[in-house]
Amino acid sequence: MFGSCSLCEVNRAQIESLLSKLRQKGHASGTLRGVRTTFSTVLQSALDRGYLDGNAAHGIGIRTTGVKPEARFYTPAQVRMLLIELSEPCRTVVTVAVLTGMRIGEILALRWKRVDLPRNTLEVAETYLFGRRVRNSENAQQPSRASDQGKSSRSARSASFRPESFRPRRSALRDTAGTSTQFEESLQP
Repeated sequence: MFGSCSLCEVNRAQIESLLSKLRQKGHASGTLRGVRTTFSTVLQSALDRGYLDGNAAHGIGIRTTGVKPEARFYTPAQVRMLLIELSEPCRTVVTVAVLTGMRIGEILALRWKRVDLPRNTLEVAETYLFGRRVRNSENAQQPSRASDQGKSSRSARSASFRPESFRPRRSALRDTAGTSTQFEESLQP
């Protein structure tokens, strides 16, 4: 559709047709918005440089279908089977994710000072973003980009866990002194 078309020949109907075809193939509204945004950015750049008279992608709306795909969850039996197959440290990361609902970046940024064993909670106050640990936006210094903010005040939270869900064996977590200890965990049946 656009392969042999020059930039000044791209029109609104072509963009809408492409977006419609992508929708028919099952792409999500977020994907369609990303494609439209890419077109709009490229066309706006050409407009700013005087190559075009208008931005054909400007104002194209993306309707949401209102039908969200049903969320899929693993059963406890499936989680147990998965944990048996995983080696450390993946087993620990997956166990914490399953038991607390934490995201991978939140788990990787977790520190011992954020673990409250008497109250069975983990404070989710940091995450890894672009390969570096960032604090929640209330504590962070002014970021260079909005996406560098890390945890927003709404996403900073406490996650609770049931200690009986863990069967610790001293093996793969690092203690606060940095020495390696084994910590093998699995869900109780």
